Amino acid sequence: MKKFEKKLIEELDGVTPDLKSEIKAKAGITAAKPVNVKNKTRIRRILAPVAAALAVLIAVITPVFVLNPDGGKVNGYSLVMSVNPSVQIDYGTDNRVISARGLNKDGVMLLYRNDIVGQDVKTVTQTLFMRMNALGYLGQGGNVNITVKDDKGAFNEEQFKIISDDVCAYLKNAGSGKSVMRMTEEDFEKLEDDIEEREREYLSAFEEEIKSLLSENATAAETLADEIRAAFAAAYPDINVSDSDALEDAAEDDETPLSDGALTAKIKEYGKLYDDDIAEDYDFAEGAFRMCDLFEIYEDLCDALREIRVAEQDVVNGRIPDDLDDMIEIIIKRRVSV
Repeated sequence: MKKFEKKLIEELDGVTPDLKSEIKAKAGITAAKPVNVKNKTRIRRILAPVAAALAVLIAVITPVFVLNPDGGKVNGYSLVMSVNPSVQIDYGTDNRVISARGLNKDGVMLLYRNDIVGQDVKTVTQTLFMRMNALGYLGQGGNVNITVKDDKGAFNEEQFKIISDDVCAYLKNAGSGKSVMRMTEEDFEKLEDDIEEREREYLSAFEEEIKSLLSENATAAETLADEIRAAFAAAYPDINVSDSDALEDAAEDDETPLSDGALTAKIKEYGKLYDDDIAEDYDFAEGAFRMCDLFEIYEDLCDALREIRVAEQDVVNGRIPDDLDDMIEIIIKRRVSV
């Protein structure tokens, strides 16, 4: 990942606040809370191409101003959008979110830990489109179903046209095969009925997926760490490789090329499976990857394993792991690729 790409994503993270305890009570509903910025674990964020990300930003800024061209008060309204993640966002008279909910399983996950209540239209639209784009939803075929209702529950033709025209323009620029369609009342009612009946089921299933991913990641990290220690034991038979200080003294300046191609392949596969950039800065060509590089990867892997264990305890104790958003992205990426 290039530095400017990381910087872009870090800046966008600033508009994505953490999950509220209220979400535990009702899946997909968000409420206001101050942002709590913490260090992320080694499970890394999935990124769409930067050009596509910038296209999203350009596409979603236009509706923000035309919804309220005079900058004054507007009547409250609701935007309902289904791309597969189905969400409903209710705005007040100041064009700020007063409530939001996922209307299906993917919608619950899309809003999970994203506290958007109180945010303005520009910020919310930017956040959701960036997120859906990064998760691959906007690149698939099918329709983007949208409806906009005023504060009396009536369909708002003008608002719908403004939003749908801009979404169409974005989809075209992004090379998406999707079309924008007006969501029927029947489809909206089905979404509402489904989420009211199954929201707890969706939340529980999602939490089980998080636990399973953490367990799988921990096992993979432990296995890879054991294999790296075995490589160190073979290279440094006179030291105890479990002694981190002794291992550091022996390996950190050792520029001997690592000849074990199978081990380097496993390192790259681990990074791919868990979206961890553990190996992205290294050249694995024959003779280019050295024992000192392996030692740095080993240190990172040990850090990752400790953080995974902390996240597992957070889940067991009912707390939200700091890196939950990254895990959601891994889960959805895997679904899309199946």
